[in-house]
Amino acid sequence: MLRMGRLLFPVACILLGAESAAQPQEEPGLVLDHIFLWVSPGAPEARLLQAAGLHTDEHIHQHTGEGTESMVFQFENAYLELIWIEDVEAAKNISKVAGFNSIERANWRLTGASPFGVGLHNTNPGSTAPPFPVTKYRAPWMQPDTFLLVSYDSLVPSTPVYIIVPDDMATPSAEQMERLIERYPDMNGWITHPLGVRKITGVTISLIDKLDATSRFLAESAILQPAIKGSAVENHLR
Repeated sequence: MLRMGRLLFPVACILLGAESAAQPQEEPGLVLDHIFLWVSPGAPEARLLQAAGLHTDEHIHQHTGEGTESMVFQFENAYLELIWIEDVEAAKNISKVAGFNSIERANWRLTGASPFGVGLHNTNPGSTAPPFPVTKYRAPWMQPDTFLLVSYDSLVPSTPVYIIVPDDMATPSAEQMERLIERYPDMNGWITHPLGVRKITGVTISLIDKLDATSRFLAESAILQPAIKGSAVENHLR
């Protein structure tokens, strides 16, 4: 278990698995694709994860037209993305159509907004019927005729951002990643962490509010497992 420090990160817990053996086949439908969170410019928070034994190639991913950049920690079955604001004006403009406010979330310490995001993808390729109300958002860097599906609940700043990524952006499953590594051995370096972990097996995000409708749906679908402790709702993403 890796718990992110409160001084650099909001309250969060990521469960990491060291075993690379085959896991039980997941039911078709929505599954975890990636976790993302807004951090300080340049992601100095990444040093905390590196000190804990996680690997990143420190490549900076530029999101053209969105005013954001990011750094990624890749695992067999998903990835963790640290996002920051690089161009404030561009981020303000894109927030008007994205369904969530990047500026507000990047400044979560001052605004109280949730800095967390959960990316999902559908294991049924071509499926276009989202299971909860969404709005479509197409980033300038995306392929033509593709878009993200953003949960309406993400319009509420205190709620995490929930998105469904298109098929061509989906993270390979653990089984697909193993086949890719067999074909391209250098890819093994992406998911080789000094800590000895290879998979994200669970995520906990603490919310100071009631459980939103999208979180509740995902819980009922066994993607999220909520547990209420005092005034905080902890979402366990499996």
